[in-house]
Amino acid sequence: MIALLASLRPRATDWIFSLKTFAAAMTALFIALSCGLEKPFWAMATVYIVSSPMSGALSSKAVYRVLGTIIGATATVVLVPNLVNAPELLSLVLALWVGGCLAVSLLDRTPRSYVTMLGGYTVALIGFPAVSDPGAVFDTAVARVEEIVLGITCAGLFGHLLLPRHVGPMVAGRIDAWLKDAGELTLDAFAGVTGAEARAKRARLAADATELHGLSVHLAYDHSQFRGTTGLMQALRGRMLLLLPLLGGIAARVSSLKQDGALTDDLAQVLERLSAWTRAGEAVDAQEAAWLRARLADLKPDTGPDAAWAALQQAYLIDRLNLFMDVREQCRDLWRAVKSGGAALPPSLDGNRRLPPAGTVHRDPRLAVWSGASAMLSILLFCAFWISSGWADGATGAQMVAVAACLMAGLDDPAVGILSFVRGLLVAIAAVCLYAFVILPGTDGFPLLTFMLALYLVPAGTLMSMPGWGGTGLALCLNFSALIGIQERFSADFAATLNGDMAAVIGMLFAAVVATLVRSMTVQQAIGRLLRANASDLAAIAQSPAQVRADPLAVRMLDRLGLIVPRLAKAGPDAPEAGHALREVIAAINVADLKRARHALPAGPRRAVEELLGRIAGAARAAGEGTLFDQAMTPVAPPLDDALGAVLALPSGGRRDEALTALVALRCALVPGAAAFRPSAVHEPVWKEAV
Repeated sequence: MIALLASLRPRATDWIFSLKTFAAAMTALFIALSCGLEKPFWAMATVYIVSSPMSGALSSKAVYRVLGTIIGATATVVLVPNLVNAPELLSLVLALWVGGCLAVSLLDRTPRSYVTMLGGYTVALIGFPAVSDPGAVFDTAVARVEEIVLGITCAGLFGHLLLPRHVGPMVAGRIDAWLKDAGELTLDAFAGVTGAEARAKRARLAADATELHGLSVHLAYDHSQFRGTTGLMQALRGRMLLLLPLLGGIAARVSSLKQDGALTDDLAQVLERLSAWTRAGEAVDAQEAAWLRARLADLKPDTGPDAAWAALQQAYLIDRLNLFMDVREQCRDLWRAVKSGGAALPPSLDGNRRLPPAGTVHRDPRLAVWSGASAMLSILLFCAFWISSGWADGATGAQMVAVAACLMAGLDDPAVGILSFVRGLLVAIAAVCLYAFVILPGTDGFPLLTFMLALYLVPAGTLMSMPGWGGTGLALCLNFSALIGIQERFSADFAATLNGDMAAVIGMLFAAVVATLVRSMTVQQAIGRLLRANASDLAAIAQSPAQVRADPLAVRMLDRLGLIVPRLAKAGPDAPEAGHALREVIAAINVADLKRARHALPAGPRRAVEELLGRIAGAARAAGEGTLFDQAMTPVAPPLDDALGAVLALPSGGRRDEALTALVALRCALVPGAAAFRPSAVHEPVWKEAV
């Protein structure tokens, strides 16, 4: 690991971030020492916990850390004195508190999750050491809050006043790049490109949009021109994600019509004009858009009872091209509003019910409860060992069990993250021993102390802002700051230092072992879990008696696709088949549209549609249970054609056309390999007899 660290080449921005963070840490340490705080090194360690290269992220993290610390300190003061004489019961209550807070935090994929997570493990940080002196728990809790608030204040001041890096411009750059890539994907779709490369582009864009969710939530705390645009950013992200299934469906229909020789010259000309309209970006001509819509309306073929499959596909393609133009213009209007610093939806979108809610993301309640239960079990087992052995340094180990179980709970395999943190901890311990017994005894005065600490913390701090090395940098800096234990008067006890450090290592290793046995998942299992969640959503929307909004559901399913993509790269050739994920999204959107339209259909076609919905729900459940997607959907083809034929036989117009478009889309998404649909006269009496 040391050789690998030596091979790194930090950028200038990494050095600037590290120097700013170190200056904030030393300022916090100096003030804490001057004020005689109980553990001044906590203020220094807090700076490294909350620091972030982006000032907006630093502010949001700092605010929520203060709230979480206050909640945790309050809970400690309430719990420990009342239960200290019953160590088994106290251990159970503290473990339940930590596990419960962790479970709640994992349901929130915004910085707010830090409140409940920190409120959980702060109880462990303050409560376990206070067991030996419960009478001082209030003073200890107050001291921890003071030290943490001091560290947060210093980190915030240095982060915002010295060469701040704002989240807004970075998010704006990401969105510009995303829209450019989406424009290229659009041109491919209009050309009918449907190969593996196009699917990979759509999946990558889904992953990028998912990452944007994690960045844009910090805009409420940013000091750039984009401050206060979080709602608009989230609405824009929803529109961006909905472009992906639209483009997937358009590409598939253009390709199919080309292969069958059914793409007319007039429609091909419109596609070329649409390509030019897309390339124009924000400089689009309103008159050109109006001409395109009018031309698409003129080209829409008749979809009467005798319509051929090619005509049905053309009608579906034209419908989706119109919808693409709507979504593309909404993206443009939202992006203009964001760049102008607005906070309200543009007039063209105000009141648009098709805009997904800002919080439309994937959540996994079962995994959250499972992770909380794993943390609780880790703490209980370690406390049982601590109580039965009478280990003097057991409190330190129990603290680290709780911290490790919470901080790594968001990973597929928490044990891997914990072990990586342990490697950083071991390097930090070696540095602490060197400083405590070789360097610091000869150090006199705060200026010299600052210089000596800089020799370690400044180079290590550069890793915190380097892509892929943030966790390692945090482990090196945080553990060093916490374990070196700088006080107003220097004192060093080799045995006490070594015992405390080893207790920390043992606690983390214990958490890793329990996580391996109880909570860890392989990358393949994590992908499978996300795919099952998508299949479950498709089944739920198909079988639910109530109408469901399609757009929020589609955004949530696409958010899962964004979570799947980075895992696919890690899974390698053993990754589960995920190529159908976008088709599932298309199916879910059109199932919702079909359910909305079915109520206006006569009894016979309505029964055919309801039979189809039940079959789709059963097939989706089978896919969620492990059946290959295409194999699971094979039984859907006959009832789908029955419903399509029954609806096709109805007079054109109104809800009938909406249902017909949804059925064509479902056939293309769920059974794309089926033979071309052929209208049959047997469908005509079905609905007529039921009237």
